Amino acid sequence: MIPFSYRLLSIGIGALSKLSIGLLPFWLCSGLLFTARGRATLRQPHFWLGLLLLFVCMSPMLWWNAQHDWVMLHHELGHVQGIPGLHTYDWSDFWEFVGGQWLALSPLVALILLPIVARRPHHAAQRMLWVTAWLTLGFFLLKALSSKVQLNWPAPAYIGFLVLFAGHIPQLGMWQKRLMYAGFALYRLDVLVTFFPHSFYLSAKQDSLRKMRYWREPVAQLAQQTPAKADFLWVTYYQLGAELAYYWPQRKTVYLTRSSQRRLNQFDVWPSIQREKGCDGVFVHTAVELPDDVNQAFAACSALPHPVPATAPDGTVIRTLYAWPCENYHGLDEVVSKGF
Repeated sequence: MIPFSYRLLSIGIGALSKLSIGLLPFWLCSGLLFTARGRATLRQPHFWLGLLLLFVCMSPMLWWNAQHDWVMLHHELGHVQGIPGLHTYDWSDFWEFVGGQWLALSPLVALILLPIVARRPHHAAQRMLWVTAWLTLGFFLLKALSSKVQLNWPAPAYIGFLVLFAGHIPQLGMWQKRLMYAGFALYRLDVLVTFFPHSFYLSAKQDSLRKMRYWREPVAQLAQQTPAKADFLWVTYYQLGAELAYYWPQRKTVYLTRSSQRRLNQFDVWPSIQREKGCDGVFVHTAVELPDDVNQAFAACSALPHPVPATAPDGTVIRTLYAWPCENYHGLDEVVSKGF
């Protein structure tokens, strides 16, 4: 069995990439309190050494956050608490989450996997994996009762489930194995349909990745219309900002407007747009109207005469990009979205 110190060390390394890994030590340490062997583990120096190693590994991230008002913590709390006014919850969100988990597993594989992982394992190490996986999935199921949960968030739970499931494959009956292989084949087909929807005669509206497609040419066409002297780009949401930063032909700094109705993100910890005072910029939007606060932040703004549509091969317009070249940025009192 892997010593607890090594497990905690791996959690510390994992925390450098995804904070939700913090659920793992929480469940593990809580579970240790309920067994005599677990309480004995808590008294061993190896456990506390592992805990120390965990925080040492996390120290670069903790130090950086301490210098930046714990922005990652605020962002994660925004996921847990939700942002008032940003998303109105209804029961369809919960059923969408549950149905999405079923589909993500592959429906046929899920029919075999769920009865297996529903049973409590006999081996102690398997039980710890089983309990941790179910608690993680249960946490997100409860969260889905009060606000929207993205389909990929419970993914760590399925790592444990799949390990437990793999150990039972040799004992599966012939019809179960055939169903499992069919599920694997169906999943591969689903991947092909996801990445190549037009090859399967699906419309652009049925393309689950349509928000990620059709950016290069529209952004290039938009850039051709804008003045070469523009120093920076300005947008209202980070997805648009990320696509412009990647596909804009020339390297331009991209800024994001502040708002109390969104979570903090990476754009908020980069240098502020206030350093661009006296410079010219381009405001890019997917709506036809220029926001008043943006207009007031410049000496003058004028809309480009030709908005650029992003058109799918079947003729469907996925989005339309509008742009306003603006002169002499003189500053703006930005709303800071504290707490999110």
